[in-house]
Amino acid sequence: MNREGGRKKLNRVFIDEKIPASLRDKLPVVATDSEILWIPGGRMNEQYKITSTTGRVLELHYQGGVLS
Repeated sequence: MNREGGRKKLNRVFIDEKIPASLRDKLPVVATDSEILWIPGGRMNEQYKITSTTGRVLELHYQGGVLS
């Protein structure tokens, strides 16, 4: 996942967001190739946020929460 100045591995994002290890394999992740775009209920890749120069938008709706 991109952050300002670099990339962050998915496992590191889960740790930083304090997501329990038992739930990590149950969370949906929106990705393209090797790049994480969005973790519903959590972070979004800064590179893909909508700005005043955005030309096209894909709108996704996630209904649900963290599975237990």
